Amino acid sequence: LDLGGLIPLWIISFGALVLLLLEAVGKENGRRSTPLLTLALLLAAIASVFRLISQRPLPGMLFNGCAVVDLYSVTLMGICLVSGLLCCLYSVSYLERERAVTGEYYALLLLAVSGMLVLVVSADFLTLFVGLELMSLSSYALAGYFRNWPRPVEAALKYFLSGVFASGFL
Repeated sequence: LDLGGLIPLWIISFGALVLLLLEAVGKENGRRSTPLLTLALLLAAIASVFRLISQRPLPGMLFNGCAVVDLYSVTLMGICLVSGLLCCLYSVSYLERERAVTGEYYALLLLAVSGMLVLVVSADFLTLFVGLELMSLSSYALAGYFRNWPRPVEAALKYFLSGVFASGFL
């Protein structure tokens, strides 16, 4: 198997786990470096997408046909990673202004991006569903990130309930 086609997914997923670990064992100094680490991880994943685009031939089918890595999926991976990078850049100043800078936010952001990447490379229904749920669960948590305010908690609950019904229907 040529698993090099999934390097952006490995970088983002491993980075989310590292951020959660740093949040669990780190102090206030670790929280200040999490936006920079998130940006570095996203930039490294974008660089690996450019390396994949220049690589010929692309890996093709992986995991017995569960994932496909072709030019279309690699391009969509790049779009997902750039949107995650822009989201991270725009949220840094907002989280500092609201005094809510934690590693959890950036880990959830990276998990949402990794769910998007799984959705992009999925070639069967089960992989698509796993990617959708990974993206959805982290999005529910991000919607209710400010848990001390009433509106975000209500929004997260409504989003969760509609997502549960949609997943059940799917």
